[in-house]
Amino acid sequence: MNQAIIAEIMRSGEPDSILDFQILARESAKWEEEQRDAEFVQSEQVFCENIRKLVYA
Repeated sequence: MNQAIIAEIMRSGEPDSILDFQILARESAKWEEEQRDAEFVQSEQVFCENIRKLVYA
């Protein structure tokens, strides 16, 4: 998420235009996707580590 864009919109007060809302929605969607990707990578790492433990146990 682009913190500078969000900060600028919020510094100017409430989002007051359709463009502000569109930017906030897009940045929120990006952030959510980044979070899902990070969670997926973490779960894959845990899965691989568990497989290694089973194979080398």
